[in-house]
Amino acid sequence: MADRVTALARVSPTPITSLKPTAKLPLIPDQQFIQRAFLHGVLDIETHYLTASLERLSKTVSALFEAGKQPAETEALALTKTLVAELNPARGDAQLFQIAVSNVAQAIRLYTSQAEDYAAATAPDVDLNSRSSAELEDWRLTSIYNGMVCLATAASRSLGDREDGSGPIPEPIAKELDKLSRMSDLYLDGLFLTFKNNVRKVLERMHTEDLEGEAGDDGCSVYVLDITAQISIFAEGVIPGLARSRSLGNQTLNLAKCVLDVFSRHVGLAFPQSEASKIRLSTDMARIELAVESLCAARLLGDSYRALRALRSSILLDTEHFVDADEAVLEQVRPLSSSTLAHILLARCSEENLQQPHRRKGVDAAEYAEWMEHKTEEVLWKDVEASLDRYTESVSESETPYCIEYRAITSLHEKLGRSLKR
Repeated sequence: MADRVTALARVSPTPITSLKPTAKLPLIPDQQFIQRAFLHGVLDIETHYLTASLERLSKTVSALFEAGKQPAETEALALTKTLVAELNPARGDAQLFQIAVSNVAQAIRLYTSQAEDYAAATAPDVDLNSRSSAELEDWRLTSIYNGMVCLATAASRSLGDREDGSGPIPEPIAKELDKLSRMSDLYLDGLFLTFKNNVRKVLERMHTEDLEGEAGDDGCSVYVLDITAQISIFAEGVIPGLARSRSLGNQTLNLAKCVLDVFSRHVGLAFPQSEASKIRLSTDMARIELAVESLCAARLLGDSYRALRALRSSILLDTEHFVDADEAVLEQVRPLSSSTLAHILLARCSEENLQQPHRRKGVDAAEYAEWMEHKTEEVLWKDVEASLDRYTESVSESETPYCIEYRAITSLHEKLGRSLKR
């Protein structure tokens, strides 16, 4: 009881000395009556504290969003200090501390709700599908996103259950901080998804641009110049303005991998692959690789980076090298999937009955690339097999020898230990 009264004395605006029991005082009050009356007074003050504390915190949070304001990092840090100041004086009593925890959790919940309302009011900026990468520099949710990240980070470090604010976060507060973090991640997803979609749209031009025609700067294609410019804008004009977080790091890494993966997918579908177009594509890949390093170090890009390097060297190899592949060639192509290897070899084939799957089905290359993005390698290989089956049937009927591209595909599968499942 003493700890409880001491804690209340620190946080309550009502002096402890003004306690007045509601029961009528007997002529000779016994100890039980005194304790009961005192407890009633303490409970009255606790109720008053609970109401007043929550009102103070609610007003503080609401003021941050008044007149359409976006609380950024400075405001988030100030709010964190307010939450700490509300929590710390109540640490002397377990029951009072739980009341303070509940109030702080509700304040964080209100902050998340207010931030969500603000984002909903700027819906065009949350749904960014129609915006260019240059316009993303003016993302209207930047400040509020930074505030959300800052509050979640600072609060998780100072609202623990120990005296100094460290230690495990009380469950009610932890739940609200988790919701806040997930909401900020959702907004970040929208921003990065928009950039990925912009890159996909530009890459579709690979299939309509003349890869044997006049090149842009540095001998690369015009669409590549567009992509590298957009990457530069995003890497230098958007990402530096966002609060550092693990989610931002993961999103940036995944974005860099996505650019390489989508680009490699489109390169595999490019047709025709003449000597001139292969040199152009190789130059394009080198330029893309350099641009992506402004987002993330190449050593962190794993399979995506290795596949791009393998694709670049494979495109420049003559088909004969695939048929009689030695260990050095096999090491070069090993990072590539079976379907990608087949696509780049089928693109070289002049046989009418042996075509890339999308050409066999009469599907646009850009549309097929989008379809590939959501399919497993097993599904993609089955589509390649359909092209191979069609060709073997025509060869059996005409009794002609197999073309070099077909022999290259089957030879690579055999040497790399990949089953054709035929």
